[in-house]
Amino acid sequence: MVYRKALKSDCLFISECLKDILSLHAKGRADIFKNCGGKYTADDIEKMLNEKDIHIFVAEESGEKLGYAICYYKEIKNDPVLKDRTVFYLDDLYLLPKTRGKGAGNGFMEYLFEYAKSLNCRSFELNVWEFDGSATPFYEKCGMTTQRRIMEKKL
Repeated sequence: MVYRKALKSDCLFISECLKDILSLHAKGRADIFKNCGGKYTADDIEKMLNEKDIHIFVAEESGEKLGYAICYYKEIKNDPVLKDRTVFYLDDLYLLPKTRGKGAGNGFMEYLFEYAKSLNCRSFELNVWEFDGSATPFYEKCGMTTQRRIMEKKL
């Protein structure tokens, strides 16, 4: 498995995968998520490739695209209550269903951890929805721990 920075030619693949992610979220929390399209279009992703603090990656094997990750570099500086620090935030991670459970996700996470270290980030953060039973154990297996929770009461 090869993990690399995304190229313009990857934008359509990523936008199609984003539709699958939204569908999963809409099934898990229909009260929150719409089941239409995806978070970003291919054009949006192409523009994001040129943003300094957005890092997009693709996983591939033998030239076949198998997944992607969208990450943000965040610098907290001069905050009145938080210490200065740099964070690498994983916004989206997706692997095609046929690759899951074969180590590709673990490899991708290790690649992202190393990339974040190369940017001198102090932490690696992500948000995971509770309805997706496979995501939380996967991230815990990768060494992630709960930092904080958002709780709700449906009214």
